Amino acid sequence: PDADRMTWLILNILWSRRTVWKSLLALSQLEAKRGNHSAAQALLQEAREFVIGLASRSGSPELREAFLSLLDVQAVLG
Repeated sequence: PDADRMTWLILNILWSRRTVWKSLLALSQLEAKRGNHSAAQALLQEAREFVIGLASRSGSPELREAFLSLLDVQAVLG
């Protein structure tokens, strides 16, 4: 059970790192709607950094291009 629990925790951490940019994008959009543009830009910049990092570690040019072509990714990159 301990090894299974550790595997689950590791997978959970890896998955959350791959989706954190979506949360940052959503928070950025929320802050923009609230009129807090400096916070929105800071969150969007953080999301960009995650996206660029994920793209650079995608493993192949094809996967990188597929990831970078996603609409949400395009929204982050502007």
